[in-house]
Amino acid sequence: GLLNASAAVFEGKQDNVAEIDDSVPVNSLPDGSQAYRSTGKGNKVKGWEIETQGSIGEQWNVSAGFAHTVIRNKDGVLQRTTAPQDTFRLNSSWRPGGIDGRFWLGGGVTWQSSIWNNSTKADRSKARITQDAFYLVNLAGGYRFNENFSAQLNINNLLDKKYFNNVGFYNGVYWGEPRNVTVTLRWKL
Repeated sequence: GLLNASAAVFEGKQDNVAEIDDSVPVNSLPDGSQAYRSTGKGNKVKGWEIETQGSIGEQWNVSAGFAHTVIRNKDGVLQRTTAPQDTFRLNSSWRPGGIDGRFWLGGGVTWQSSIWNNSTKADRSKARITQDAFYLVNLAGGYRFNENFSAQLNINNLLDKKYFNNVGFYNGVYWGEPRNVTVTLRWKL
């Protein structure tokens, strides 16, 4: 088998990044939009990531990665809490018969740390919207009938996890996709 690996460490500075102004009620500006404010100068972005990908023989491929990112303002206050600080992914595929095999199976797991946002309700009371850390499992499989025709089945969010994909956008949340299944048929002329 073959293995590729990479690692990176990064640090940067961002000035005047826009963030939602949670001291102003949602949609209260004259045009109905959300108020934003600058995070000021001196925001520091620090992080690292590791990624590997490789094969175990001709039939099995694996890839994995982990990333950690933290953004703080000049006073050390955490910024961009609506993005996870930590993410992990693991994917694998298996093709009996190697590259010439007609059938394949694959799957993956993704994980992210918690995200949150402070918001202001219409009555000016404060609330914190939180999505705890969660993981998702996806499966896929396919079959190549001949050079021109193939089929693929994907099952996303296999365990039907209920999670917020986004918190704090206009002081609200967006649900992540529930379990879904797609079948794809491909015909090449």
